[in-house]
Order: sequence, then structure tokens, then C-alpha cells
Amino acid sequence: LSERNINYLPMKKFNFKELKRVVNVYNPTIIHAHDVKAVVLATLINMKIPVVAHIHLNHPKARKFSIRSLIMNYCLTRKKVKHIIWVSNSCYNDYKFHEKVREKSEIITNIIDGKALNLKAENADICDEADIVYLGRLTYQKYPERMLAIIKLMVKDCPNLKVAIVGSGDLLETCKILANEYGVASNITFYGFLSNGYGILKNSKVFLLTSRYEGYPMCVLEAQALGLPIVSPNLGELNNLVINEKTGLIYDSDEEAVNCLKKLLSDDYYYSKMRNNVKNFSTNYNNVEKYRDKMFEIYINANK
Repeated sequence: LSERNINYLPMKKFNFKELKRVVNVYNPTIIHAHDVKAVVLATLINMKIPVVAHIHLNHPKARKFSIRSLIMNYCLTRKKVKHIIWVSNSCYNDYKFHEKVREKSEIITNIIDGKALNLKAENADICDEADIVYLGRLTYQKYPERMLAIIKLMVKDCPNLKVAIVGSGDLLETCKILANEYGVASNITFYGFLSNGYGILKNSKVFLLTSRYEGYPMCVLEAQALGLPIVSPNLGELNNLVINEKTGLIYDSDEEAVNCLKKLLSDDYYYSKMRNNVKNFSTNYNNVEKYRDKMFEIYINANK
């Protein structure tokens, strides 16, 4: 935000008191709340400010009767929530009470600015190369332990494999311990959180995803914008981004993931063809102007 000269008011904690404080200082005309906790905070503070809810995850607990789905239902059906953006059809359709919010719901998939991302990658301080890369949070949802298990299998036949893991989270130390236990610590570089990890992403060959569940992950869009084929578990609607044998490869087991990675890393012609497919797909998919115009339309309608 600082780099782009965008004004912002950081919250000391993600709670009602802090949200109320920044709202009082900034006096916004709309609150755009990203994901469930933000939606809860935005709808329950005692202020008459319209809310645009933006749901990014297809969380398993939102698909059934649960505390999470009931809280979502209470908040999303409130009058102050003027519009609900879902990042995928599955996020909306799988939500237990989606019919109750059908009138104000809309599917708008995530996008990124590919040109800006490539420029940022070129100006990165660290531009190391890797065969396999992951960039993102190291949390339960992202299932990084599975990533380590797949790398362990890969190293048996590819002892010189180079892996870059860019990101931090509550499972970072667990991953480092597993890397040592699996005997692959020398194959992996843990970079932790980087303000600009895109130099590493651009100079790597394949992006490995191991998530338990997703909406429309930004890390996949970023990797594709930099030309990387994706190796991903079968996560339903994510297959609209990771099109098997075109923009990436889909796996159901760790052994299948290893075969997918080997196929991409051992066949130069196959890899080059898929890399070109990825670049073309990303260019056509990410329409920044259309996305921006749509957001402005939503904001204008929310204020009526």
C-alpha cells in the first residue's frame, strides 16, 4: 500500500474495538469486508455503513450446519450487507444457506495485474532459481506437510532437486523439522516472508500446490502470470485455472503428484509447450479494466 501511495489505517488487532476506531477516523462510505471474520466485524459494529462482503474460501464448515455457516447466515442476510461477492461458483453453491442470499450474490473470480507483477519480479532483490516453488502462507489450509512428503518422494529419483518455499505461517517450523526428518533439508530453501518474492517465482520452473481447500487462490494466478505450470490437487473449481494437460497437471495422490512433476521437469518440449499455454491463458484471463469497472459499479449501487 505504501509503494502505491494508498492511504491506510492499520489495526493493532483484528477486533471490534479497532475496527470501530479506524472507521471513526477514516469515515468510509462503504466497508469492503474480505472473508468471514471481516464480514462478522463489519456487520456487527453499530454503524450504519453499507457492507460489501467478499467470500474467498470454500471452507468445509460453511458447507454444512455448523457454527461457521450459521454465523455467516446471520451476517450475510443483514440489510447492511448490500452485495456479496463469491470468488467461485463452488464457494457460493456449496455454502449451506446460499439460497437465502441469492438476490444479492454475484460470482466474480479473482484476477491480477500481470504486467505489474512481471515488473515487480524483475525488480526483486532475490531472484534465485528453483525446480519447484511454493509462494504463500504455511497454514493448515495450504497443507505444506503434504508438500514435504511429495518432495521426499521426488528426491529419491532426483537427488539434485532444488525447491524454494517462500512464505511464513504457524507451520513454518513444523515444515523445517519435517525437511530434516525426511532428509531433504539440503534440497529446500525456506525464505520465510518476503515483501517481493516474485523474482524467485519467475525464475522457478513449476509451482506446486497442496491445499486442502481453496477458492480462487492468488498464488496460482501469480504463478501463471509469470509463466509457471501448476501441479495441483483436484480441487473442483480450481480446475478452471489449472486445466489438466494445458495450464498444469492435476493429481489425486502423492505418487501422482511426483509423476506430474517428473513429467514437466524431464521433458523440455512438453514443458515449453505448457509454459506457452500458461502465458496465453493468463493474458486472456486477467482483464484488470473490466474487474475495476465492476467493483465501482458494486460500490455505487451499495450506496444507493
